[in-house]
Amino acid sequence: MTVRVRTRRGVFFLMVVVISSATLITPSLSDPRTSQAALICTNHTASAAARSSFVANFLSAMDAVTPQIAAREYARVVVTGGSSPANASAVYAFGQCMKDLSKADCDMCFATCKTQILKCLPFQKATRGGRNFLDGCYLRWKKGKQRISGYSDTRIWITCNYCRYDEYEFFGEALSQDDRVICSDQEFAGNTTAFTENTKNLVKKLSTEAPRNDGFLVASVEAGNSSVYGLGQCWEFVNKSSCDKCLLNARKTINSCIPKQEGRVLNSGCYMRYSISRFYNNSGTDAAGGGELDLFTKDKTHISTGIAGTLGYMAPEYLVRGRLTEKADIYSFGVLLIEVITGRRKSSRSEDPVSTLQEVMIFFVVQSSGMPFG
Repeated sequence: MTVRVRTRRGVFFLMVVVISSATLITPSLSDPRTSQAALICTNHTASAAARSSFVANFLSAMDAVTPQIAAREYARVVVTGGSSPANASAVYAFGQCMKDLSKADCDMCFATCKTQILKCLPFQKATRGGRNFLDGCYLRWKKGKQRISGYSDTRIWITCNYCRYDEYEFFGEALSQDDRVICSDQEFAGNTTAFTENTKNLVKKLSTEAPRNDGFLVASVEAGNSSVYGLGQCWEFVNKSSCDKCLLNARKTINSCIPKQEGRVLNSGCYMRYSISRFYNNSGTDAAGGGELDLFTKDKTHISTGIAGTLGYMAPEYLVRGRLTEKADIYSFGVLLIEVITGRRKSSRSEDPVSTLQEVMIFFVVQSSGMPFG
């Protein structure tokens, strides 16, 4: 089902209200797999004339996907940028959760994914496209610029295991020039011959059986004192033949990671991952720490990959109730905005006496009362 959304014309207001105890909440969660595999932002921006309408369309799209994700764990939304289907400010978007995630974990992953994709600067620079791959969900968006054959309007599509926005209709796309393979740094320390054979058998199984299993499969191979676990999934908009094509490509590409302990393929139409740790079905395995790697494509598109904690972006009421709401989205964006403005990360560590959010709240209260701050 495709949902059409009329562009909002109001001003986007943001208010962040922080309670001092909010940073001390320790939620009880399973594993929403919010570690970031890659954030890919295009280096193209909307024209000055189209920026205002583009930002309005982008906001309408992001607003529309939240209730759909909450209802069915994927979303497809259409935003028209005006009466003309060729309107230059139209936006496409798509998002989807991994099918092994619970509803609560899907909501958590998508809220994080949606917040992080703002680092592509759609507001500040009117960046025309971006993708955010988390280990549990995905989002993509892109600004439209022309009519797509066979369709009478512009649209936004979102599915969350991956977050994406784009300037053309990519819904049936299996592969693209921006597809990526991400390999871990560490190599397998045991019997590499057995590990190599096990991994190749595993990814072959994922690529051949997932298309026949509603586009999704988790599996493991254990032999020769080595175990390897994997997941393969095609996005909701990809048909079976395109799913076959995408996962076959992923299988060939991910083999380049062997004998690394972990590998991921981030394709336009599918996702594949293998690891020496069982990461799927809410297994509760500890997330590994990691740094951040910055890369650039041939057209200087920026890619950021890494692993980072994300609970600090979550609204207190979401952590307590596990409900994904528009207010929680505004809170998450507010936290990110404060970090960008201050150049400091929000801290929730117990050894820090005052967090960045608390300082902002104190400043707001003092300034409202007319007292000097400092």
